[in-house]
Amino acid sequence: MPKKHLNTVFHALVMSRLQYALPMWSGYLSVELTGQINSLLKRAYKYGYSCKLHTIENIASEAGKALFAKV
Repeated sequence: MPKKHLNTVFHALVMSRLQYALPMWSGYLSVELTGQINSLLKRAYKYGYSCKLHTIENIASEAGKALFAKV
């Protein structure tokens, strides 16, 4: 499958679940869980499922900015 299509599938299946209500629950993430999520995101980038290396901190920051921009 081309990388563009893998990226689309990754964002539809994984990123959408991570971003769901992220501004509300990101403050309750433990250090261990944050590390596990970042490890998953790093492996997705390494194997070509994602075109960009994401971290849960960056995703939460972007989601928070988008939420407050709407308000």
